Amino acid sequence: MRRFAVAAAAVSVLLLLLSLSGCGNKPTGDISGVTPTSEPSATTPVSSPLTTTLPAVPAAGAGVAVEAKFVDVGQGDCEILKIVKGGTTFFALVDTGVQQAYPKISSELSGMGCGEINVLVLTHPDADHVGSAAGILNSFKVDKVWQSGFTKDTKVWQETSATIGAKQIPNETVQKGTQDVWNGAAVKVLNPSPQTATDSNNSSVVLLVSVGDKDILLMGDAENEAQEHMAQDPLPKVEVYKVPHHGSTGAYYPPFLSAIHPDYSVIEVGAGNSYGHPRQEVLDALAGIGSKVYRTDQNGDVEATVTPDGVSVKSER
Repeated sequence: MRRFAVAAAAVSVLLLLLSLSGCGNKPTGDISGVTPTSEPSATTPVSSPLTTTLPAVPAAGAGVAVEAKFVDVGQGDCEILKIVKGGTTFFALVDTGVQQAYPKISSELSGMGCGEINVLVLTHPDADHVGSAAGILNSFKVDKVWQSGFTKDTKVWQETSATIGAKQIPNETVQKGTQDVWNGAAVKVLNPSPQTATDSNNSSVVLLVSVGDKDILLMGDAENEAQEHMAQDPLPKVEVYKVPHHGSTGAYYPPFLSAIHPDYSVIEVGAGNSYGHPRQEVLDALAGIGSKVYRTDQNGDVEATVTPDGVSVKSER
């Protein structure tokens, strides 16, 4: 019995020594005094910024070339715009001169490769601007007509209107604020407005044709009244300017000319005309701002080529 008690006491002492030596499981709630052998690995990976390359945005008018021909039709107006972009070509015919000019205009269109006129713009109904319109409408496919909405009770205008109607060609009345894109060239109508549609000349359709930051301004016969209204809005400096109303003083408004400050000016006028066009005052004003002047009575046909990169002008003589 005494031996058993001694053995039991020895076992108790042994258990006490084992507990004090730290054998067995470590407590989970206390890691003080424990030095890790390595840094813990991060649990959230850090990703580097993504680099995205966006496709280049082409400049306005990129790849577009406008060949603007100011046709010598005597005392009248006719402009042909050939707009090329890639493999596509667009033709706009702006005014058609007098009736006797039809063979010349038809020949010029064919020579430029025109088999279809995408838009025929009749700036106003005067005979020296629409005289050949019926002949053109009967000879070429015309997709649509733009006109000012001002009418005249004249034979030439009645014949023009009747031909448009008979052929069921879309006939749009345009006004200030009308905009379109012609094969990549931006087109904006600056006139007429309700304030200027008081007579035929001041109701003229005025077109700003833009390729990038290069501009062609086609004025019809817009006179001082129309120009004063247009000058109330910001106007761009233009590269090529079709001088309105054959260079008459009634179509010379100095603030307008100062605003647009054209590099090149084209006056469509007949040799020895009875109106005294162009007036010396207009010629002096154009020279005074450094604008290079071409006249169809002296230079024949005038051709301006406009791209986003620049402008070149040449003449028949």
